[in-house]
Amino acid sequence: MRNNKGLTLIELLGVLVVLSLIVMIVTPTVTRNLKTSRIELCYHQLDSLVAASKNWLTDRINDDYDSLYDNGIFQNPIVTGQGLLDGGYVNTLADEYLNVEIQIFKIGDTYEYNIDRSKYCE
Repeated sequence: MRNNKGLTLIELLGVLVVLSLIVMIVTPTVTRNLKTSRIELCYHQLDSLVAASKNWLTDRINDDYDSLYDNGIFQNPIVTGQGLLDGGYVNTLADEYLNVEIQIFKIGDTYEYNIDRSKYCE
């Protein structure tokens, strides 16, 4: 009687081919999804910094109004991630966001917050 408990070499090669095809199909999709997720996370982090900048500006308007204006003209301050962290406007901040610069503009009665997203999220 013959013992047929193992796989033949051809069967093992067939399994390897099938697994290789699955890896070839799945890898590009997973890589693309990881990159998209990283960019979305970066956008969310920058949005959080803008929200913190709004709190920073509100505090400056209430407490130190004159530092924002020179002869009645809004000075368009630049707030950095490090400044928001040091001021307690964010609890934690990853190193790559410490040098983020948020330019604040006053247009009419509203304030606009500008971040160059492509500089930080690519």
